[in-house]
Amino acid sequence: MAGKAEDYLLQSLSSAVAGTVQDSENRLARMDFKIAVELSKLSQVIAYTHDVDGEALQKLHAKCVEEVKRINGAVEFEDAYRYQRREN
Repeated sequence: MAGKAEDYLLQSLSSAVAGTVQDSENRLARMDFKIAVELSKLSQVIAYTHDVDGEALQKLHAKCVEEVKRINGAVEFEDAYRYQRREN
């Protein structure tokens, strides 16, 4: 009897944990989607209002890839502001 109870509890616990993980995953996916939409809107507005040539855009892309790798994705507006103002 104890073995059956243990199996039942393990299955119940496993099911509860799996449900919690799935819910968290769904919430994160929805939030990632919302962030991507907002980023797309910002990118479109910036591209519309600024005249950036292809070479400058490629350099910016390379700089941003390097920076995101270096700081492990923890981008802060203030750091970008200081960089653009040449305060670094």
